Amino acid sequence: MFSLGIWLTSPDSRLLLKLSYQFNTDPYEQIWQEIQLANPTAVMVCGFDNLLWQDFRKAILCLYLKQYHPVIPSDQFAYRDKAMRLARHQQGVDIQDLFQLTKDAGCSDPRDRVFALLSLLGRGDKCPIQPDYTKSVDDVYREVFVWEVEKTRLVDGLRNCELALEGLRTSNLPSWIPDLSIPRRSEELKLRPFDWSSLGNIPAMEDDILNVRGVTVAKVKNVYNHTISSGLTTREIVLQLHDIFDDAGFEMDAPFIGGGDFLQAYSRTVVANRFSETQIPENANYPSRVLTFETMRRALNDRGPIQFNSANSRADFERYIDTVLSAIIGRAVFSTEEGYIGIGPTNAQAGDCVTTLIGCRSPIILRPLENGQWLVVGEAYCQGIMDGEPFLGPLPEGFEAMTNKTPANGFNYPIFLNHDTGDSLIEDPRLGELPSGWIRAHHPAEELFTLFDNFDTGAEMPPNWDPRTTPEALEERGTKLEDFELV
Repeated sequence: MFSLGIWLTSPDSRLLLKLSYQFNTDPYEQIWQEIQLANPTAVMVCGFDNLLWQDFRKAILCLYLKQYHPVIPSDQFAYRDKAMRLARHQQGVDIQDLFQLTKDAGCSDPRDRVFALLSLLGRGDKCPIQPDYTKSVDDVYREVFVWEVEKTRLVDGLRNCELALEGLRTSNLPSWIPDLSIPRRSEELKLRPFDWSSLGNIPAMEDDILNVRGVTVAKVKNVYNHTISSGLTTREIVLQLHDIFDDAGFEMDAPFIGGGDFLQAYSRTVVANRFSETQIPENANYPSRVLTFETMRRALNDRGPIQFNSANSRADFERYIDTVLSAIIGRAVFSTEEGYIGIGPTNAQAGDCVTTLIGCRSPIILRPLENGQWLVVGEAYCQGIMDGEPFLGPLPEGFEAMTNKTPANGFNYPIFLNHDTGDSLIEDPRLGELPSGWIRAHHPAEELFTLFDNFDTGAEMPPNWDPRTTPEALEERGTKLEDFELV
């Protein structure tokens, strides 16, 4: 037996480096399905070196959680993310997450972007689609999107849509169906597991039109592109963040529409608010919010070298920069006419609208067309609207929406912490009493989430459904929902 931690910092860890490089070559990209279905005794072989597949998988996970490694050069850390997607256990993951996890995997036939994933779905997600190579690529992608919408009554697949850059579009799909043949330019936004718009009616789909409901929150005013990449030094990345902040004309201490000041809002935005304090227990792999605000104030005040108060502050800021990379690569910073800031698709433009849609976890940027229809531009993070404010209004004073990661199964659940009292709630404090006829159901995980039954009809509702957040209930509380015809 040996310690994986010691092995990863020893000269022998060069084996990991070699295997990591191998893992990112075409042969490995082509056998990603076999990798996922490999049994625990499978062996990785690289020349005269070999390693149990399960040990290699654990090593990749350990490496992924480290911000820097003495053997692997910083400009090669892109390998780490790609290797992690291939090495991560993917069986039982929902279809949209599988699309993201396998976006860099090799695929000779674009229809296999769907067909090859069918055996990796969880038992409760068995898809009726069968591999059929007489179907066109567009038909396969359409069929899997429609299947998921009808199964979940959600439109979370919109998170994987990215309006193709000029000259790159290869299909005739509508903008609301992800073109899986073109890898996403950005990583998924690792947002808290909140679905602010509960299950509603199945969205209407007819020909190339998807009808959804939601709220237009803001109109994009300016888009600030950048060249931030994993090959840059921390200093170079900070200078680009400084340039964006200056170009946008932000003032650090000016009040921000979503609460706090612009320094805090900007610092949160470029990492999609991923801080250690937003998870219970605190996630040591993410930066500290308090230390980040202090360091970013110095970084944005002066273009010279950053002066750190301690070694801990320096290490924490390196974690912050690493988190910036995973959030901002493939995305641009944007500001809106209303005063919000966010990160979204690089081809977003002035006049696009930031929307929150019923049944989608992320805000979606839509582009209005002259005929009243809309194009899906892509997923966004927009500071100040990520906790359901467009539907439910602001959280009560002192409350913060957080993530509760349970040691029992490692799953993330929403939790609402009252910083004034120290109490926490598993239900949103803005929702109030249940409508007549509805009760909270008894189940084994009542301390983590709530299920609801209708006392009058006996109907049992699935997780992520709350009778207080249906479209009808939202309208009753004064939320002005709009109809969007996506094409």
